[in-house]
Amino acid sequence: MDYVIAFEERDRCVNETVGGKGKNLAELVADGFDVPGGFIVSTEAYGLALQEAGFASHVLADVRTIDYDDLAALDSVSGRIRSMIEAVAIPAALRDEVAKAYASLGDDMRVAVRSSGTAEDTAAASFAGLHDTFLEICGVDDVLDAIRRCWASMWTARAVSYRNSNGFDHGEASIAIVVQAMVHSAISGVMFTANPLNARTDEMVINASYGLGEAIVSGQVTPDEYVVGGDDLAIKRAHIGDKALTITRAESGSGTVTADTAGVDRTRPALTDEQIVELAGIGREVQRHYGGLPQDIEWGYVDGRFHLLQARPITGVDFTWDEGVDDWQTLPDDEDALWTFKYSEQYWTGGITPLFYSIRARESHRGIMDMSALAGFRDLLELRTYKYRFGTAYYSVDWDEPFQRYALPRLFRPSGSFNVPEDMQAATHAEPLDVKRWLRMMASINSSPTSSFYGWKKNARKFIFTPEEVAKANGLSETDMRKLSDSALYRYERDLQEQAIKFMESLWVGTHVQNLMIMGGFAQMVARYYKGENALIGQELMSGLPTNLQSQESQEFFRLSELIRHSPVLRQTFDGNQGAAFFTALEDSEEGRAFLERYTVFLTEHGHRGHADRDIYFSRRADDPSIDYEAFRMYLQAENPTPPWELERTVIAKREAAFDEVMAHIGKVRFGKVLQQLFTFLYDEVVDFLVLREDWRHYIDRITFAKRKAFLEVGRRAVERGFLDELDDCFFLSENELFSLIDGGQSDVLVKAKIAGRRKQFDRMNTRMVTPPMLLRGNDPIDDADEVIEGATQMAGIGTSGGVIEGIARVMPSMSMIGDLNPGEILVCNATDPGWAPVFSIIGGLVIETGGMLAHGSCLSREHGIPAVQLVNGMRMIPEGAHIRINGTSGSVEILDEALAAAGSAK
Repeated sequence: MDYVIAFEERDRCVNETVGGKGKNLAELVADGFDVPGGFIVSTEAYGLALQEAGFASHVLADVRTIDYDDLAALDSVSGRIRSMIEAVAIPAALRDEVAKAYASLGDDMRVAVRSSGTAEDTAAASFAGLHDTFLEICGVDDVLDAIRRCWASMWTARAVSYRNSNGFDHGEASIAIVVQAMVHSAISGVMFTANPLNARTDEMVINASYGLGEAIVSGQVTPDEYVVGGDDLAIKRAHIGDKALTITRAESGSGTVTADTAGVDRTRPALTDEQIVELAGIGREVQRHYGGLPQDIEWGYVDGRFHLLQARPITGVDFTWDEGVDDWQTLPDDEDALWTFKYSEQYWTGGITPLFYSIRARESHRGIMDMSALAGFRDLLELRTYKYRFGTAYYSVDWDEPFQRYALPRLFRPSGSFNVPEDMQAATHAEPLDVKRWLRMMASINSSPTSSFYGWKKNARKFIFTPEEVAKANGLSETDMRKLSDSALYRYERDLQEQAIKFMESLWVGTHVQNLMIMGGFAQMVARYYKGENALIGQELMSGLPTNLQSQESQEFFRLSELIRHSPVLRQTFDGNQGAAFFTALEDSEEGRAFLERYTVFLTEHGHRGHADRDIYFSRRADDPSIDYEAFRMYLQAENPTPPWELERTVIAKREAAFDEVMAHIGKVRFGKVLQQLFTFLYDEVVDFLVLREDWRHYIDRITFAKRKAFLEVGRRAVERGFLDELDDCFFLSENELFSLIDGGQSDVLVKAKIAGRRKQFDRMNTRMVTPPMLLRGNDPIDDADEVIEGATQMAGIGTSGGVIEGIARVMPSMSMIGDLNPGEILVCNATDPGWAPVFSIIGGLVIETGGMLAHGSCLSREHGIPAVQLVNGMRMIPEGAHIRINGTSGSVEILDEALAAAGSAK
């Protein structure tokens, strides 16, 4: 058996034989990179040496006795093993092979002798710094001695403990040794082909210092640090370190010497701009060789050439390739741009998958840019409006803040500036309106047939209620989609996006200009002229909406549940068959078939609803019958539920009474009758807008469901062709990445890494147990998320539906848990979407984390007459099962059993 393997023998360089470091070097050499020559002493050599010395069984026997909680015992056992190995005799056959291979490198060549563990330098673990490396070794005897010491370093206390902590079997792990010609580097360093500090995969980081790279690796110097753009190799940032020490080879014999760096060299960059760009280009090629996975590369520079000393995957960083999710963007990503999470808190709740973001954000950006162009705000057309980060969407403050100043008179800006950070709002509200610009905007908007004051809502309703437009939104059947070629399927899903863009065209202008002025004027009149004592007057004026598609859905679902309640046959079938099995079992009876017929009509109109959140990742009722089974169960828990139409009449009456009360107060002031006419106009517009908002949500959900089905077909093809492991993996690639994948144009290892990293990020966001930073500057957080106050029993939120209620808190990160709800309990969740609607018939109150007064949960709470509070981080601050009191008028939340308060902060 040959125990020595040259770097060039790539076929022999498998991980089990040459370890991670050896395998990576062989790959670099085979791909033509400039790697100093050398060879690898195989793992079989290590096994032979221990076997001939009779140590193999002793080592494993000793390591099995280690108590890892006893650091002194760990150090004692590992030290005994190292001493045995350092004294082992090198077998003659191995000695001869090493001597021959060493001589082939040149006369008395100075070499680096590096450990290469079989579990080392892999994507799972780096073992960085845990095994020994010896530099500037000269002479075969010194090389053999260094090999022994590298073998022994496999059994340092830190290496043994690391293997144990990371689940590596001591008996399976082995070690090879890399012997590599030393480069007498004038400059050395480390290059990361992705940024490990901020997890950005579109940035590279280079550390550089004088002499050998050991000074950097060992932390003896502060090196220069250069951040380079991965796409264009532009130098983005540079920090010049002091580089106080320089490590070079000893003048004679083996080893290195350390000297102070000359003062003039400490303050100048170690690399020129041209050298930085050249090195970054090499790093990009190395990453490409490794399937696009980020690499940690050691390099040296001498006589005008860069040499690669080793490369390994970057470990310990949760890369998610967020930049790839924004691959639909064409405008540059401004490093100084300000971004807010507040938008997603209000409108885009829950975890957001890369796939849904890449289509919804693109659609929305188109709408925002078209609105900006129509308004004549040319300076806002060269800005990105969305960014994907932390499994959610961030919204551009740099676009939103000037738009508020341009489009809204000062009186109305407070109603529209919730995305503007608080420390900027005073200046935003105070800046005088550019009247000429505003009048030009109004003239342009009102000349548009789709966006004029009287046309925008009419245009939106044309889509919602015209059968042809509804059919377009519903899209193709799954059978018809399967007939499409890949390119035709791409065109089809793009047509769905265009349908959404056309539908939203009038809504962007209507909501950002006309409606904000209407809502602002409405709020101002109530605040100025209402002098009564009803603290809930604002809530009541926006409750009790006339019949809309949401209420029609709720009413029909209630009727279906009542059919089950009052039919012994249906109830027995329901109780005896869980989930989807209930709908199958209905086929066995005449009553069941009649129910199914009616339910099928319901699905035709509302099958695209019932989902937990907006994302296409979440199943709709047409996908999963168990969603409605659980919803029926919610209704059936209530003994004498009030029909939705009766609730509607009650809340409408309360709204109308609130209107009359405000009108009475306005009538008492000067010009009261004129002001009453103005208030009536504003009131009618507000109510009409709220009805339209429910209806347009119903329509856009149709298109979203059609897109979900289209992308599931793309995912099915990817699984069928072996590109994806699971169908729902498709949601963790962007639209461009997914279609590139089914064309065979994506690296398999990179795709799997992206999916794993992004899924992990999405799950963190979707469980609602993490709050993303509220603001980003570029890609970096500039403030902390709202602090969770440990052990708090009194919490201040925002009241969104009046009333006071005490009850048991049921904390629910996911809608899938609604089966655990009991009548009268207080639901604590991040936000609600249509799928949560049935729970409002049984809960006593609601605490949501996001959304405010017009959130879905807030509106439904007012419609059902139950108290609701918005409390940021409520799911972490309120313990599961605690007895709490919420006040939907003041916004307060109180934990009544203090013993459980601490439990909330521990979650």
